[in-house]
Amino acid sequence: AWGGAGWRALSAAAAGPVKVELESLGDSITTATLLSWDKSVGDSVKEDDVICTVETDKVTMEIRAKMNGTLTERTAAEASRVYRCCPTV
Repeated sequence: AWGGAGWRALSAAAAGPVKVELESLGDSITTATLLSWDKSVGDSVKEDDVICTVETDKVTMEIRAKMNGTLTERTAAEASRVYRCCPTV
């Protein structure tokens, strides 16, 4: 999971808010920079829509929705750093 300057939630009809997280980028990558938001708070989101784009020192990656819903919150500003908080063991 990634956190720190963090992410935002999607609300799905039955499931309630869902935290959107970066996919695993490998153990050596611990920070990323939020380059841009592709969705605004209140926008409808369909599964596989691009929500935002992040960049590490090794890769630029689009973060995609895992389910249909509505973007309800942004907890990181563009150009802010986000941190890997809980390495997978």
